[in-house]
Amino acid sequence: MKKFSREFTSELFDEYWWLILISALFVYRILSLVIVDIPVFYDEAYYYSWSNELAFGYFSKPPVVAWLIWLTSSLSAESWALRLASPILYLVASLFVWHTASFWFGKKSAKWSALLFFSFPLIGFNSNFITTDAPLLAAWSASLYLLSKAFTFDRTRDWVLVGLISGIGLMSKYTMGLFLIGGIAFLCFSDRFKVFFARKGPYLGAVVAFLCFLPNLLWNFENSFSSFEHTAEISQIDNGELDLGSVAEFLAAQLLCVGPWCLILFFGRQASVSKAKDISSEGSSLMWAMTLTLLITISLLALLGQANANWAAPLLISISILMGTSVSQMTYKWKRVAISCVAANILILIVLHSYPFLLKTLNIEPTTKNNPYDRVDGWKEVIQKAQAIISIPDDSLILSNNRLILSYMVFYNDVAISRLAAWNSDQKIDNHFELVADLADKTSEQIDGKTIFFVSRSELSSIILDRFTDKQPLSIVREPVYVDLERILYIYRLSGFKGY
Repeated sequence: MKKFSREFTSELFDEYWWLILISALFVYRILSLVIVDIPVFYDEAYYYSWSNELAFGYFSKPPVVAWLIWLTSSLSAESWALRLASPILYLVASLFVWHTASFWFGKKSAKWSALLFFSFPLIGFNSNFITTDAPLLAAWSASLYLLSKAFTFDRTRDWVLVGLISGIGLMSKYTMGLFLIGGIAFLCFSDRFKVFFARKGPYLGAVVAFLCFLPNLLWNFENSFSSFEHTAEISQIDNGELDLGSVAEFLAAQLLCVGPWCLILFFGRQASVSKAKDISSEGSSLMWAMTLTLLITISLLALLGQANANWAAPLLISISILMGTSVSQMTYKWKRVAISCVAANILILIVLHSYPFLLKTLNIEPTTKNNPYDRVDGWKEVIQKAQAIISIPDDSLILSNNRLILSYMVFYNDVAISRLAAWNSDQKIDNHFELVADLADKTSEQIDGKTIFFVSRSELSSIILDRFTDKQPLSIVREPVYVDLERILYIYRLSGFKGY
């Protein structure tokens, strides 16, 4: 009986080792959300403030991230609930990576592809935070699998599903638009599938995707296309300069996103029993089309303006499949090298997640130079101190010229959006609070005779203070964080707004 049990366990592990490892990683990431409790980044608090007023669009992003936060935050007011959708969606993405790799290259490739994807540093790090990349990558991976089926079987239902999921991806992040470009690039170079230019399926999918995206398009139309304008501004493509250094920086960042040591998995020694004919050339072409479309497009943005490392995040899906297929064809020795690469990625992420604890254990005093979380530490404490001083009456407003302060006021102090106001004297909309809560847009009933608490990260100039009839410095709130970092807020009691 014991022998049978050992043999059964061994066979089970040999068959499902990849699923066991992914499940263990997923459980670890869920537990780390609760146990580690990394302070909330202000972008996360910003998205949380959006979730208090559900809409089809917001100043800088489509709405899905806010909808997800609204859903998960109903479970708890703690930070783990704010972020819960992220590790779940990355798990969903890894499962669709498995399905896509299995569809084109077989189950051996699928196991390695899913494990590599789920262990990539960017995926592991982002699993502990809620960003627009989580729903984007889930939608992209699902769309890639459905597109693979649609090209192969040309069924109407598959094309409709491609359009539906792609539309959800567009409602998550505009980067999803490059999925269409990647698909077109694939067809242009595919002898077998280029006939789809003359078939109705792809056009049906495009129409469905457009209809899913239409609510956000209409929202942008009603709000001066603020999301599109913001996207163009942050790319800085109109600066008139070519920056090769920015391209090099972007490409180097992509290596960090996958773990630079993983590159050797493209060049490992192949097993003698494996032949190239076992690999679908069309599947490889599709993966490379998606990878290069993202890499070239975002590299051009970096050359002409600016590009962040995560803008090309969906290429991790196709790269993991290409890597996984390569590993599945390798000798046993090189497969052990692949496991070492996965282990290195996981170890780095564990260190990052537990960094504050490690500093404390090693008796190292944290500073802005040795702590990667210096951007977020101390804000909860200083914001709650400010709230205690303000003791907001029911008819007062909290005013600020900083979206970080307003975002944290919503998340940490549960202040309703209707009680907030944004100082926007230049009348240029730079964030969502200026779009929906500009002080100048408040009615006289909301302002006249009411106290306004202006919370700022710096002392207010006379130019600002002179726009109020009554003004009084109320307090300076300080929160020591590290020996070289202190959070400071300046609070003023104002009334009688005269207009900008």
